[in-house]
Amino acid sequence: MRTEPVVASAHGRPPVLTVTVNPAVDVSIDVEQMLPDHKLRADSWTREPGGGGVNVARVLHRFGVAVEAFVVVGGATGDELVTMVAADGVSVRRFDTAGTTRESIAVAETSTGRQYRIAAPGPSLDDSEALRDAIVTAAADVGLVVLSGSLCPGMPDGFFASIIDELGSGTVTIVDTSGPCLRAVAASSPTIIKPSQRELAALVGWNPVTSQDIERAAVEVLDLGDVGAIVASRGPSGALLVRRGERPTWFHPPPVQPISTVGAGDSMVAGIAAALATGRPLTEAVRFGVAAGTAAVITPGSALCDVEEVEELALRLPVWSPDVMQLA
Repeated sequence: MRTEPVVASAHGRPPVLTVTVNPAVDVSIDVEQMLPDHKLRADSWTREPGGGGVNVARVLHRFGVAVEAFVVVGGATGDELVTMVAADGVSVRRFDTAGTTRESIAVAETSTGRQYRIAAPGPSLDDSEALRDAIVTAAADVGLVVLSGSLCPGMPDGFFASIIDELGSGTVTIVDTSGPCLRAVAASSPTIIKPSQRELAALVGWNPVTSQDIERAAVEVLDLGDVGAIVASRGPSGALLVRRGERPTWFHPPPVQPISTVGAGDSMVAGIAAALATGRPLTEAVRFGVAAGTAAVITPGSALCDVEEVEELALRLPVWSPDVMQLA
């Protein structure tokens, strides 16, 4: 299993494909105070394209990495999402469904700094086999595929795992999902999975608390299938990288004042993918990913990370293993 890949494009195709089967239009609203049974007046609001792979593709484009975003869309909201992604300069490959693309709402209470997030489940999808075939075809000449976000209601839990099996070991795959879909992926052979600490706990059936617990849980997940590497994200505490048969590596970001956590995980995945696509080793890729995730939390609403901020944070981000502390 390759865990330090160099990604090359073929036949003029972008080297990276992101897949989002349940994207959303992200609606961000600022109000002074959340009060029940009141009509609240928004101080500001924005509408942006969202969903795991969509955000990853937009960040990759900011990093200068050629990328194509595969999206499942439907209705007027789906048309709006495709238009917004294309306006960002990202190449879009759409798969149309009869349902309507969902909206995801984030409300920031400006008087307290609290954030409230509501995500609709998304449309049902009738033909998962046709969608899987379309994704595999789109990934045929691509070196790195990012499968990110939730499935549509009614889709089989093993949907992402079936794509990984179809693509085989010749394609680098990064997966960021949750629930039964993540469990099925962990039992297959992706190159990298990125569970949160809570998702890691769900996979092993117990709650890892200490650093040693988290390392042990990650090793247990590696034993579920043939995953090449696990990047366990821990929010402001950074991330853990565990590869089969190697010592764990910890990444600790500098402290920042968070504004919004929307898109932080997607920015982290994009940073990892961008670094791998440009030939960096996995340890450096995860460092860059953690910097990207950290940069995202200091932007408002659903705004994505700033490239210059990511570069600056990556230089200040220590990498620690049981044997050595590295300070860049």
